[in-house]
Amino acid sequence: MKESLERLVGIVPEIISLQVGINEKESDMAYDAVLISTFANAEALARYKVHPEHVKVSNYCKKIRESRAFVDFTE
Repeated sequence: MKESLERLVGIVPEIISLQVGINEKESDMAYDAVLISTFANAEALARYKVHPEHVKVSNYCKKIRESRAFVDFTE
């Protein structure tokens, strides 16, 4: 999953930055991974979400994850 997401950099032009962190602490309260990505604006994020290469990775992630949480915010 980490490598698949990181490969999107340079393929999906809307990505300004993208980092995948893998959890190092065992806890029932923790998720296994975090994706931190930066886009110019909400429109660029919307284009990223439907980009064919992102859709492939997203479909893979849906198959292997148990749950997810997300936060979209503007600085």
